[in-house]
Amino acid sequence: MSLYLNRNEDFSNYVNDTIFIDKSNLITITNSNISKPSSKFMCVTRPRRFGKTMALSMLNAYYSKGCDSLSLFEKLNIAKDNSYLEHLNKHNVIWIDMASLYTDIRDKNDFFKELETNLLDDLNEAFPNVLKEMDNTISKAIIRINSKLNERFIFLIDEWDVIYREQEYNTKLCDEYTELLRNLFKSSNVSSCIDLVYMTGILPIRRYSTQSTLNMFTEYSMTDPGDLAGYFGFTEQEVSRLCDTYDMNFEEAKTWYDGYHLIAHRQNGDEHYSIYSPKSVVEAMLRHKLGTYWNQTET
Repeated sequence: MSLYLNRNEDFSNYVNDTIFIDKSNLITITNSNISKPSSKFMCVTRPRRFGKTMALSMLNAYYSKGCDSLSLFEKLNIAKDNSYLEHLNKHNVIWIDMASLYTDIRDKNDFFKELETNLLDDLNEAFPNVLKEMDNTISKAIIRINSKLNERFIFLIDEWDVIYREQEYNTKLCDEYTELLRNLFKSSNVSSCIDLVYMTGILPIRRYSTQSTLNMFTEYSMTDPGDLAGYFGFTEQEVSRLCDTYDMNFEEAKTWYDGYHLIAHRQNGDEHYSIYSPKSVVEAMLRHKLGTYWNQTET
């Protein structure tokens, strides 16, 4: 079973959950960025419990050749978009959960060796008899596969910043990680083989991008969400509908959970969003009681 390449993750677990908010129109934005050098590198940073992993699961289920998602997505909003069928299950998707990998490895200095070894195994299994002995890095392997088979890739990376957060004082490891990202996404040879990179994390990439090392990425943060403002959590309209469904007082819920006010700058005027923590709202609806549920998940 593949660890990272074209994993058949079951996004239906989210869709069939008791409370599911359809955020599939996020895909219209990622579809519009496919293969565009100026916008195909996306780094989305937001707090924990704001739906980062759910979004990645959705993108994987939609793009990955390892999934058959027609019956799942035809029920969602994205099915109404003109680009819907063009990209549905048409891409090689490499999905890496950096936090899980970091936790599983006993010796953190072996982090990149473990990642590279496992991903190369996946690529060799998926594309047999293509890679040569000299293709001993992820970058070289992707270039070889693209040149021989014209296969292209999408990268989905969860908790991209875990190394910087957990190993802040391990300069060697942090530098190795920066170099890995640079080699994968900065090099024009590799970049030409990549259709999209969607990274999520807590901290902004510019904090670690010295001398424009990772300046190919467009950042979408809580303070500057761009087109993704409506996909960072639950919007006021979504929470209002949930309150109606679960017979909860919306004004009270707003007092408790309306903590983020995002502005999306548009050519024809700014759009303002009131964003709620999904964790808090879901817990409050299911328990029929307002409380500090988000704080209870944090240190």
